[in-house]
Amino acid sequence: YDTRKHQLVGNGKEFPFAFAPDFPRLLSLLPCRVDGVKVGAPAFISLGQVAGYQIAPQLTGPPTSLVYRIQFANPTGTAREAYRLKVRAPQGRYAGLFQPALNDAVGEWKMTVAEVISGKSATATFQVK
Repeated sequence: YDTRKHQLVGNGKEFPFAFAPDFPRLLSLLPCRVDGVKVGAPAFISLGQVAGYQIAPQLTGPPTSLVYRIQFANPTGTAREAYRLKVRAPQGRYAGLFQPALNDAVGEWKMTVAEVISGKSATATFQVK
């Protein structure tokens, strides 16, 4: 993968790739191809309640450790810095917890998960009441 562009650049042990002398590249090698990401979250969460969510990759090839960037946006669409995180997921799967504060906004929240190497992402929405 070209990690900066989130693009698959080759497959197998060798692949053609051109380097430009004035542009740095960051390549990542994975034993699989990341085809997508699935997110599972509850439909409703009460203020102050702890709720679980799950992240699972869609892979072609053997499972591997992945890193996900997770963010939560309130009903106005503002990403909440306090709820932003990056997690390492052994075998690509991750289970986490989310607890909205007692003074958070009620309404439809959005959770966005992106796998950092491939850039594949998914969203889940849930109601905070």
